[in-house]
Amino acid sequence: MSNSIKDLLDKPFGPYPDWLILNPAFVKGGTSLPRLRNLRLVQNNKFIGLDTSEQYLTAPTKPSEPVHFLGVLLIEKLEWLSEAGLEFLTKDLNDRDGARQSRKSGSKQAPLKLTGIYGQIPARGFRIKVWVQCLKEVPAMFMTDDRYPKSLLLGSRDKRRTYEILSIDRHIHDRSRKFLQRYQLIALIKEILHKHRDDETGRHPLGVETLVAAYRIKHQDENLSHSVLFAKDPPPAPHVRHVSRAEVRAAIAAHAEWILAFYLCPHKSCPLDVIDWCTFIRGVWRARASGAQGMPRNWGRTYSRETTPKFDPDDPTAISEALAAFGETPDVWQKRLDHALTRKTSSTSTAFHLFDDEMHSVPQRLVYDPDFSEPSTPGETSSESESDLETLPLPRIIYKPPTLLPGRFIWDCPVARCNHSVDLLHWGLQETLEDIVVHKHQYSNLSDEQVQNLLFRLVADHYFEHLVRTTKYESKAQFRAEMAKRWKR
Repeated sequence: MSNSIKDLLDKPFGPYPDWLILNPAFVKGGTSLPRLRNLRLVQNNKFIGLDTSEQYLTAPTKPSEPVHFLGVLLIEKLEWLSEAGLEFLTKDLNDRDGARQSRKSGSKQAPLKLTGIYGQIPARGFRIKVWVQCLKEVPAMFMTDDRYPKSLLLGSRDKRRTYEILSIDRHIHDRSRKFLQRYQLIALIKEILHKHRDDETGRHPLGVETLVAAYRIKHQDENLSHSVLFAKDPPPAPHVRHVSRAEVRAAIAAHAEWILAFYLCPHKSCPLDVIDWCTFIRGVWRARASGAQGMPRNWGRTYSRETTPKFDPDDPTAISEALAAFGETPDVWQKRLDHALTRKTSSTSTAFHLFDDEMHSVPQRLVYDPDFSEPSTPGETSSESESDLETLPLPRIIYKPPTLLPGRFIWDCPVARCNHSVDLLHWGLQETLEDIVVHKHQYSNLSDEQVQNLLFRLVADHYFEHLVRTTKYESKAQFRAEMAKRWKR
């Protein structure tokens, strides 16, 4: 009998409108939210994704067609159902049972009752699943509610009821990737700002490269801690998938305009370095237009066949026109941009510089990320190669040999707004085979030649990361050799 009932209840019943089947007092004022599985969204009798329903950050002047969402709700208690809901569900239950019985024996049995299905003792009876259909009234929330920081929440017009979404239909998920990725980036920014609220990073507007670096550190830390906690004893050496700067930049590039628009909306405090983000967005446009060498065809796009609007990177109004895709007019966005820039420049620099103020202004240029390329073989260092280095717009500080303060084993990058450091005692997952050889060597002090050579190489590699974003100098090995030669004079 139990297996027979279990088979009968295997598939959800419905769909039923939430206003019809649910008790008006259901979870009203409760501490937990009703949970839906297998989320689907419908507009004009067609399935859509969250990318469509959440296209705008501000509601358009012309109302769009209503959006309904459906999901499977497990009815834990019969008190969740309204009187009409009890009647409809009882009828559908017996209709399904009657059809099943007629196929088996042709005989008609006594009707089933919901109270009998659920039983008198909690947790000992069966539970029924129903498709619930709701009229979506407010924007979806993902990872933005402090009470449910990891959840997707949807609000229904009926009783202003909020649902927690536990799973999404596969086809709907494929049409919701932009929405989900965007709010994952917002959650990352929020986490970074909270973590660094009291240090140097938190006191400056957030630039793109700072976000890139913070994500890579977060990825490394989380994967390493998971490997240690759940490894066998003794734990094997953890293997963490390498996430390159290019990979993180591509993820940000796909949503940079939306992120900027999100923080420029009214009633939000903008933590971004607005000029830096605008510069990055224009750089992405240039790269897409020119098809930068080495860049994958779908770089900076969410979908493989996605077509992105084309804007003139040199048009001063292009940013506001791009932001208008998320609601409002370009004029409104331009005013918000101007307001954000006015507010920021009163306490911070007017532009994001990779080096200090000695750096000459050069056109921004996206290059092939060094994480993806092998260093070229260094050629003969000659006066000709040195003259190439002399022509680059480098600040004077880069020519100074890297040094360590007495009693410290950490080199801090002197470049303005850069938080990179090299710890000669704990390199962790950044160690290469060459690093490990030096690290295991029992050197007597930090003036050891091997240690100095290693420090020079690590610092030169870091300076090169700055350099490739602002100049045409692209040979890491040559740059490393030339800088080491200068520092050893």
